[in-house]
Amino acid sequence: MRNVLDLGCGAAKFMPFFEKRRVTYLGIDFSENAINLIAPSRLQNISLAYAEKLPFRDSSIDCIFAHHVVEHILEPAVLISELKRVLQPAGYVAIVTTVIPFGSLSCGEKSGFIGERTT
Repeated sequence: MRNVLDLGCGAAKFMPFFEKRRVTYLGIDFSENAINLIAPSRLQNISLAYAEKLPFRDSSIDCIFAHHVVEHILEPAVLISELKRVLQPAGYVAIVTTVIPFGSLSCGEKSGFIGERTT
């Protein structure tokens, strides 16, 4: 894995986890206030953007990590379509949410977005 996109990265609290694994960390968030919490020296790969309109080329992301983001999206189908667009054909998506109606989803299937409800 070369890169990971942290969808709704906020203050980028997962950045150290991925950097320790020598993976290029890419973060996006729609909240300028959240991004402003990140040290200026760490903003190189952070973008102010909406998850439904990602600023990445098609098939350019190896792994997408969405920790408590999906429940904030008004049209999840639009989000999933956008994730599929930027994800590499053999890429991975990890979606974590605990809000009904989504339940807690675990999506580990390669590019298939096949999840398993764990609630």
